[in-house]
Amino acid sequence: MSNKINKILSHISPGDVIAFSGNGLDAKIIQWFTRSPYSHVAIVLDTECLNKQGEDILIAESTTYTGLLDFKGQKRLKGVQVHCLSQWLNAYKACGRVWWFPLKQKLSSDKIAQMQSWLWHLYDSYTPFAVGKSIGSWLAQNKYFDAETNIKSSKTSAGFFCSELVAAALQIAGMIDPRLNPAAHTPKDLMNIECFQEPTLILP
Repeated sequence: MSNKINKILSHISPGDVIAFSGNGLDAKIIQWFTRSPYSHVAIVLDTECLNKQGEDILIAESTTYTGLLDFKGQKRLKGVQVHCLSQWLNAYKACGRVWWFPLKQKLSSDKIAQMQSWLWHLYDSYTPFAVGKSIGSWLAQNKYFDAETNIKSSKTSAGFFCSELVAAALQIAGMIDPRLNPAAHTPKDLMNIECFQEPTLILP
């Protein structure tokens, strides 16, 4: 990766959010429905992970994409996954854009530990992707769907969609209002929450 990208990565901290804008059909549909450049989001889980290439950044996400090997070198089921950020950046070089949204206030070590413990538990439990809630959040934003229905479904579904997972993790970290419903947040909604600084474009 370029020196510019490496310099950006050196400032990333746990709890920061990485937003993606893909060029695939599914990404374009999400962007169209949510009227946003963002089609996917992930949360920074750890910034001191060692792999064969050296130190890397781990991100936690909920996705239906299984083509990218996770940090353990295994394909995960659709749902909560953990990947090295460098792998995603390499995959996005020719097919999209990536932003870094730093938190205005860095997390304390206790809050990082709480967030990490919760995300690792979901990962180890093979938590599924919540397709129904994901679609419901897009439709609710466009007034095609009752948002209250999505709120009720969030209490009965064991899975998460991408921005719901990130919003819930930030609630555990104490960065956003615990009364907010994570299942009501599309990537666009999440990135408009005031706990973030202005984003930095990583790619292209």
